[in-house]
Amino acid sequence: MASRQKGEGTSRVVEKLRASVEDGKYYEAHQMYRTVYFRYMSQKRTNEALKLVFGGSSLLLKHEQIGSGLDLSLLFVDLMVTEKFPVNDERLDQIAHLYELFGGSHPHEKMRFMNRAIRWTISVVKEEKYGHPRLHQLAAFSCWKEGCYATSRQHFLYCDYPSEFATMLVEVSVKKGYPGEYDLFVSQAVLHLLVLQKVTNARTLFSDYVKQHPAFSSMCHPFKMPLFNFLAMLFLSIERKIVSIYNLICKLYQPSLERDPDYQYLLGRIGNSYFGLPLPSEKKGLDAMLGNLLQSFLGNDDQEGQGESAASEKDWPDDSTVDVD
Repeated sequence: MASRQKGEGTSRVVEKLRASVEDGKYYEAHQMYRTVYFRYMSQKRTNEALKLVFGGSSLLLKHEQIGSGLDLSLLFVDLMVTEKFPVNDERLDQIAHLYELFGGSHPHEKMRFMNRAIRWTISVVKEEKYGHPRLHQLAAFSCWKEGCYATSRQHFLYCDYPSEFATMLVEVSVKKGYPGEYDLFVSQAVLHLLVLQKVTNARTLFSDYVKQHPAFSSMCHPFKMPLFNFLAMLFLSIERKIVSIYNLICKLYQPSLERDPDYQYLLGRIGNSYFGLPLPSEKKGLDAMLGNLLQSFLGNDDQEGQGESAASEKDWPDDSTVDVD
């Protein structure tokens, strides 16, 4: 009986909050969502709290209340972190739902939410040390559609869509690059994938980029671009596990590899991973390459947007008009 009454009380609360939003009382509704959320948390009603802020953020975002919707969506993710909610299809579907509700006009808020969600998957599933691939896929395609190519590229590295990754890189190289740089757009991405032990993805990315790019589609090996020949030989050395080939091509193609200062660090990691070679003595660059690569685009948003989400409880409205059973 007590459980039934509690459920009925929760339903009444949700309906009152929904009515406030529908009436355009957005600020009041947002503050009341927070009040009820923390009341539920104090009563250890975590499932109800999670359901509350998911519904509230969905409703506010649908009404284009981006700041308030973001605040509740971050509470939603943070609760899953603190209570270690499992990463499953239901939760991923909810993340995807909220992510899409941000639309394309608020990229900062949208990515702040996604980055926090990715951190949740990292904290819960230790095997997913770079975050769940499905969330990276959502972000990669969304950022691509919105023209945020740099962010899209970073997320594509961590999901298994190499053909689409190639299409995106072709697009950005043609729109943003000079003809003499077309090979650079794909080469660094291929090396990053190899460092991540994604050899098949790296091969597909390289092959599809060459096939799709208008400047290279008629080419075949050997290529006119030295970096492309280097990558072809690099794949061969990894496939056959021949360290002598690896050492030779790194030496022969040194002038081309010097075009990007990051290559030597990426190749140092590749040499260590696939051939057991010692890491370069200069560790700073290596750490920046992958140790901090994920953090570089996830960022540290804990200090952003605090004005709304960090409001103290004493500033919230009195909840005497809301029944919380």
